[in-house]
Amino acid sequence: MAVRITHIAPKIVPVPTYKVQAHLTIENFKWINEQSLESGLSSRTTMFDWIVNKKGQAYIKVGDTIISVFGAVSPTGQQYIRCIKGNQWSDELLDLPLVN
Repeated sequence: MAVRITHIAPKIVPVPTYKVQAHLTIENFKWINEQSLESGLSSRTTMFDWIVNKKGQAYIKVGDTIISVFGAVSPTGQQYIRCIKGNQWSDELLDLPLVN
């Protein structure tokens, strides 16, 4: 099962300049399974576990472009998720709308 992450919460504004720290500020992710139309809200810990340990797949859409999301671990050992675009870590996740 793959889910599309549609929103993030909360997002500190302005976004910290250190990108790992910026991703660590995201506490929850709103998502939808576009095949089943199931949706939900998952914590950073739950989403990381689902992607890394349960081999789930997550992505975001920017226009018509699909960007994959993977688990990452900060230098201090904190788990978070982040996009990979063009074989490099990218920050499109930070541009998603906030959860209402």
